[in-house]
Amino acid sequence: MILLVWPNIDAEDLITEVLLRLPVKSLLRFKSVSKLWLSIISSNTFIKSHTTTKPEADETLLVYTKADYLNTVDLSLFHLDSLQYVPHPDVRALPSLSSPTLVGSCNGVVCVSVPEYLKNKCHDKILIWNPATRESKLIPPHNIPYPVTAGFGFDDDFKVVVLGRTWKCGVSNYVAKVYSANMNAWHTVMPKPTAITNRKKSSFDVFVNGFLCCQKNGCCLMAFDLHKEVFTWDIKFPTESCTSACVTNFKDSVGVVINCKVKRLNHKIDLWALDDDEVEASWTLMLSIDLGLPVWSVCGYFNSGDLILLCSGADNVWVKYNSDRKEVQKLPNLVSMRGSIRYKESLMPIGGSK
Repeated sequence: MILLVWPNIDAEDLITEVLLRLPVKSLLRFKSVSKLWLSIISSNTFIKSHTTTKPEADETLLVYTKADYLNTVDLSLFHLDSLQYVPHPDVRALPSLSSPTLVGSCNGVVCVSVPEYLKNKCHDKILIWNPATRESKLIPPHNIPYPVTAGFGFDDDFKVVVLGRTWKCGVSNYVAKVYSANMNAWHTVMPKPTAITNRKKSSFDVFVNGFLCCQKNGCCLMAFDLHKEVFTWDIKFPTESCTSACVTNFKDSVGVVINCKVKRLNHKIDLWALDDDEVEASWTLMLSIDLGLPVWSVCGYFNSGDLILLCSGADNVWVKYNSDRKEVQKLPNLVSMRGSIRYKESLMPIGGSK
């Protein structure tokens, strides 16, 4: 008989190392094993470590589809490895999700905005939701009369950012507010923004390295530093010869996918990445492809090397392009998708980490 002995290894440390490799569903069940396991799994240190473990684990899109003839909304998980939908049963715990906007997802927590009409005026209800733990919270109203853009990120605290306009004596002013989950309160960003994005989309595109980023008025980028709570305006894209652009996350850097003008056809796209984390206007070309169809939208670039794109032709079609293998795969299950965000399950409480 061979006895294996690990000197200087504490039993609790060994249990922690094993638990860190388990999915959230198992960890929630194992809380009832003992007081020690409950203490380990519930600790902020464990939750943070588990959230950052396995960065290339099963990558998932949280998507919503809407059947117009039924006027119903369905939130589901779409796994990129199996290309299968997994209906999410816990959505029933949320308030009515008529025409939701998926504002963002960070550390396994999702922010959803739902329009509510009172006295012929639209007021957005904003929810923070952890689909894996089933914890959800309706946050206080921001009271911006004309909200335009919203974003969601994490800075040792889950934060929601809303940009909009106010009117006083016929004069329009810009305003930005930040919600802190730890404080459960809004505060106004000072100095106030001098301009806001002029586009139909109502949320920032990505949260990368502490910055919320989105396209602003054509071929430039707008960024908000979630820690310093300051804006950076008019970061020029690497080329102005583009018919459309989409900001995305490229290997934990800010990236932009640009639809180029090539012989009057919009089939060629370039993916560029910012060269540093300070959001300065210095770009490197990472990828250039031509799929033979115009590209309308980009879901994002994933750790697996997959780029998810919406192409138009006789029928709109979602495709997965793998940059390593140079392979294109049609994703028929995403045809009815109305919105999507990258999602990775976690134990993170919606109150953030104090």
